Amino acid sequence: RQPMVEAPHPPRVTLFGIKGGVGRSTALAIWSWYLAKQGKKVLVIDLDLESPGIGQILLPQERLADFGVVDWLVEEAVGQADEWLLRDMVATSPLAESTEGTIRVVAAAGGKEQDYIAKLSRVYMDINQDGKILDFAHRISNLLQQLEAQEKPDIVLLDSRAGIHDIAAIAITRLTDMAFLFAVNTPQTWQAYRYLFRHWQKWNVNLTKFRENLKIVAGMIPELGREDYVSRCKESAYDLFSETIYETSDAEDIDGFNFQPSDDT
Repeated sequence: RQPMVEAPHPPRVTLFGIKGGVGRSTALAIWSWYLAKQGKKVLVIDLDLESPGIGQILLPQERLADFGVVDWLVEEAVGQADEWLLRDMVATSPLAESTEGTIRVVAAAGGKEQDYIAKLSRVYMDINQDGKILDFAHRISNLLQQLEAQEKPDIVLLDSRAGIHDIAAIAITRLTDMAFLFAVNTPQTWQAYRYLFRHWQKWNVNLTKFRENLKIVAGMIPELGREDYVSRCKESAYDLFSETIYETSDAEDIDGFNFQPSDDT
């Protein structure tokens, strides 16, 4: 489907991984601190609803907001997601207390969470709003826009669901300005990314809308043999792009979507 047509909003970045345990949430936490150190107001939203994590990394249990993303999706489905709920979904991370900026966090589950599994089973459904059917993508878009209007952040960081999943598809291709795709250099990881990229290649009517946003991140780089590991990751990432979504063009065509591994631009 097409990327969302939305009003202007702060830069949004999605962090995604085919598999869990690749350092995605840790990197997000460190990056949010780094941005806060620069004086930025950072809004972090945990969209990994099946395996919540970034909220608990950035917030001690006693600092969690009362409610989370799942609560909003359930309440919005019955017309009760009001401004009071929205305010009670956001908490300030102590990680930024010694910085000039702030880190505001919306967890998947709030501190008053009850029946999380039961609620989770209902969040993906389409809803009828004023005679118009809203799918899950539009509902997440509405949530982001309302949170951005309330918090007025400089940047929004989205912790996506790992794996090939609705949330990941929506976040990477429809809602974000930049998508960091975390990878460890294993055959399983690159094969799974190939499934994803080949799907995008097949439905390339939309590919041109988001392909420039895709950036591979080498995750879990070892202390020893770092240069060799990064070099092999770079080669694997190049193979992934060139075999799937790179365009075939003449050498003089500087606008074609294809870049050599040595091209630092």
